[in-house]
Amino acid sequence: MSGYPLEASERLLDVSEEHQQTQQDMLTWMLLKALPRYSSHNDDITGLKPYKWPNELMNPEGLEVKYKGTTGSKQLNLAITSTAYNKLECHKTATKYSKARIVQTLILNYRFLTEAQRESKRIRDEKYRLISEGYREERTPPTPEEIQRCREEIDRIINRSEEAWDDIFDGLKEGYQERLSENDDDTNE
Repeated sequence: MSGYPLEASERLLDVSEEHQQTQQDMLTWMLLKALPRYSSHNDDITGLKPYKWPNELMNPEGLEVKYKGTTGSKQLNLAITSTAYNKLECHKTATKYSKARIVQTLILNYRFLTEAQRESKRIRDEKYRLISEGYREERTPPTPEEIQRCREEIDRIINRSEEAWDDIFDGLKEGYQERLSENDDDTNE
């Protein structure tokens, strides 16, 4: 990648130290989290290629890329994952900006979650993990009074539905008996 302003390389170094990660891991993280999703899941049986990348973005024809940007005195040469690289390649094609320009802008403008946001996300992720594994949220067990109220409510609902069915059957029975008596009257005449 072309030269970056010292500012971008310094920021990458600072955030990697702050998050106790290597610079290449931090850059990979930024690329994976900040760039839009271009891939779809692959149905490859072997599982060796988990993503499908759009061919028109990976291998464009007649692409003109804007390379003019700020130049720096330091060039980054970091290994990133193939997924991050493919995402960067697709983004280059989609935006028509060079990979160097995209990476430089990303490093300078990427904003990490605050401590409170990270804690909130950690709690939410843990909750969803437990739910996906079949666990429920911890709840206090119901009190005997709550259990009794639920039983009474269920009994009330069951009695109400039994009464409704009784009314329906009584109505049907009365209607049937009326028709029988009408038929008897018709046959007697």
